[in-house]
Amino acid sequence: NPTNGIVNLEYHSNSDDPIDILVYNQMGQLMYQNKTENSKSRLDFSSINFNSGVYTVIVRQGDSINKERLVLTK
Repeated sequence: NPTNGIVNLEYHSNSDDPIDILVYNQMGQLMYQNKTENSKSRLDFSSINFNSGVYTVIVRQGDSINKERLVLTK
C-alpha cells in the first residue's frame, strides 16, 4: 500500500528486555535504528527519506531476532 511517510510497526513481547528495531535497504545500508522498552507495542517512524523499494525490518530482543520484509510505495 502507498505510504504517507509514516510507517506503523506493531509488535508483542512478554520479555522485559529492550527492543532494537533496525531497517535496512536492499543494499544492506542501515536506514533506521531505534531502541525502545518492551512496554510499547507500536512504533511509528518516518519514511520520508526512504525511496520506494523493499526493506528488511529486524526486531531484536534478547536472543530473539525477527525479520520482516517491508515494501514501500510512494
